[in-house]
Amino acid sequence: GPVSSIEGKEAYPVVQIIHADAIAYAQWLGRRLPTEAEWEYSCRAGTTSTYPWGDTIQPFNANYTGSNLRYSLNVGQYSSNNWGFYDMNGNVWEWTADRFGDYPTGNVTDPVGPESGSNRIRRGGSMNSNELYLRSAERSYTSPDSRKSNLGFRLALKKN
Repeated sequence: GPVSSIEGKEAYPVVQIIHADAIAYAQWLGRRLPTEAEWEYSCRAGTTSTYPWGDTIQPFNANYTGSNLRYSLNVGQYSSNNWGFYDMNGNVWEWTADRFGDYPTGNVTDPVGPESGSNRIRRGGSMNSNELYLRSAERSYTSPDSRKSNLGFRLALKKN
């Protein structure tokens, strides 16, 4: 079931931030936004199921419309995935580094999004999303100038 918080600290997700500001903040910390492929890989945490915990969803798995909360929670209110990542499915959407476009054809390793296009990929669903938008494979996009109470970001380490 849900846990009280991460290491006893309140950890609210940062929301209402446009894509460029999320990138600037990440760079200020010496980090970056994950690519869409990195986000999904981290979300799945070695699983192939619909969600990291299995093929069905219940209100004790994540914050989504089925939870009937309609507001974001401190990160860590639900169990982590197999790799220790919290709230990748639900709570708030997360910006990725990639622009929206078709996936590349053929086999690719660690692909990045297209170099042009205006909309940016967001992943994970939110407290206002139904279960379909919380699937690990679900792709969504929005304007990079979107500033919403259900849209935040996750940091990734810089590549060496």
